[in-house]
Amino acid sequence: MKAPKVGDRVQATAAAAMGKKLATQRYGANAKAKKLSGEIIASEDDVVMDERDSDEELPLEELAEAEPEIEEGREPTSIDRDPLVVKVAEILECTTNSMLKSKPSSIPVSRGELFKLLGFLLALTRTHSKRRDLFSVSDGLFPAPKFGDRFGIHQHRVDELLQHISFGKVVDGDPAHGILCFIDHFNKCREDSYFPSWFICVDESMSAWRGKDGNFCSDGMPHVTKIARKPKGVGAELKDAADSETNIIIRLELQKGAERMAAKKFTDICQSKGTAQTLRLTEPWHHSGRTVNGDSAFASVQTAVELKRHGMFFKGMVKTAHSGFPKTYLDTVEYPERGDWITLAATVQGHCIFATGWGDMTRKNLVHTDGVSGEGTPHGKRRWRECDDALGTEVVIRYTKRPKVVEDYFDCAKVIDIANHMRQGGLALEQAWKTQKWEHRLFSTLLGMIETDAYCAWRHFHPDGANDEHADFTSAAAHKYN
Repeated sequence: MKAPKVGDRVQATAAAAMGKKLATQRYGANAKAKKLSGEIIASEDDVVMDERDSDEELPLEELAEAEPEIEEGREPTSIDRDPLVVKVAEILECTTNSMLKSKPSSIPVSRGELFKLLGFLLALTRTHSKRRDLFSVSDGLFPAPKFGDRFGIHQHRVDELLQHISFGKVVDGDPAHGILCFIDHFNKCREDSYFPSWFICVDESMSAWRGKDGNFCSDGMPHVTKIARKPKGVGAELKDAADSETNIIIRLELQKGAERMAAKKFTDICQSKGTAQTLRLTEPWHHSGRTVNGDSAFASVQTAVELKRHGMFFKGMVKTAHSGFPKTYLDTVEYPERGDWITLAATVQGHCIFATGWGDMTRKNLVHTDGVSGEGTPHGKRRWRECDDALGTEVVIRYTKRPKVVEDYFDCAKVIDIANHMRQGGLALEQAWKTQKWEHRLFSTLLGMIETDAYCAWRHFHPDGANDEHADFTSAAAHKYN
């Protein structure tokens, strides 16, 4: 069966069938295997590692083949028509006005002013001038941007709105309640309006913060996470899920303290918090037959088993969460050549689980419930070496063979890192909007995700979007509110 394209809609008649195991492309199988220590070592031939029942194929006529339509005359910068942006504007208009009432001379903010402020913030990422210089009207060798004339909003009003933007009051002792409502609206809009491809990636993102910590003061960020390996590893951590084909973030979860996280859904049936997080991030697509790809923070045998119970497949890199996984064997087995691999199979709680070890320069071990153990496209690594005449260097591409399942995993597992790079290094709204309020920093991160998602959607779905640069898209979006 041919897998549907991204954006295809499943009709109501197919919804019931989606609860069953979906049939996808079948691969040839020569299952030559022998038992070793109670496990099965499969040959390196094309082993079928997919329990989708080929006799239960979903008829193609039950899938809506139409690509997502683009409204006639609608520009890619029509962000104000996005349901999520409209909902956020409604919330901000109400909560911000309640804060402005505390200042007698303040004028209530309107919906139009909020969209002008949005355009100002996007334009702020495209200039390196100080905020006070953006409103200058002086001409000369380097003319001022004249943001006041462009957006119809003056500097003192921008400063006032940025100071009083609010997301609601503290509820049940949780200062992040307003931001959590924002994230709930984000998840609901993505669930209702976006249909992801067959492959979903789960990973983490950071909202960089070096201000006050809630552990030491009442007005600090409630839960600060420190991850040394991250380029910006201090701040609020968000676990997220993304469509591996478009890089669009489709679900978010703000990380809080251990006690609060332990009270969340699925923690009562899962010993591993990574497994529970994976189930929560993929909950809207349970029993859809999609494949989830996750790094070592999510990957374990338990994650693979629980996702199979919930009608999904899994690929993940196993490092520390190796309970029930043959890590010792895969770390000590000898590979004749670099790039060789071995695949093991075992039945765990009634589900067939696979373990693949790949002998790269650093050994890599995967747990998965679907995929192909046959040889995939070799991995090319760029290296530099001195020329024979010692007058310079030349680029050399060295190729390492790898199994198809490893190739598929690495192709999908990088998408959130790419989205984070576009948001933090490309848009860089968190750097442009200087603030000492942690809720404003989180808001700038979420706003940056929305803008980056819009760019990814434009680049993927629009016939002329593939060649557009992110900076050009941001400039066009800001120009919308001139």
